[in-house]
Amino acid sequence: LFAFRSLRGAAFLAFMAVLAGGSLGHATAVVPAVSIPLRAVHMAAAAVWLGGLIALGLALRNAPARHSLLRAVSSAALVSFVVVAVTGAGQALLLLGSLGAFVQTSYGRLVLVKATGLLLLAAFGYLHRRMIALVPEGGDARALGRSVVVETLVFIALILVSGALAFAQLPE
Repeated sequence: LFAFRSLRGAAFLAFMAVLAGGSLGHATAVVPAVSIPLRAVHMAAAAVWLGGLIALGLALRNAPARHSLLRAVSSAALVSFVVVAVTGAGQALLLLGSLGAFVQTSYGRLVLVKATGLLLLAAFGYLHRRMIALVPEGGDARALGRSVVVETLVFIALILVSGALAFAQLPE
């Protein structure tokens, strides 16, 4: 942000960093022509989702609810959820090679932890959509804000699980 002095420039740089990160690690080990783009899209969608959560959490701290912002973040999170789920499943199948590897390997078990966390995040999304409908325009959205903070913490925990995946050995 300081280098570009604009939100667009900083967002572009962050997006490029996420895409570059997609070309590292296990994605290069198995069918890189498929797994690298899958990982890059996976990470970009997750970044959009997390960025929206953080922006929403900050916006709801002391300000009245703005339904346009709530709906925009909710819609972006839904699209990101679908993209993260599809690309994550694709990566897992490519890297694990078989369904049995999901329970027989440490890598597979970590993927299952991530999938479970993703379902938890989906439950938060469902809850948030219902909460948004109950908050009047310009009304108090502190309960939603607290829930968004918890969702963000769960999301960060899943990022840490993703970091563990980078060090987990792929099945032979």
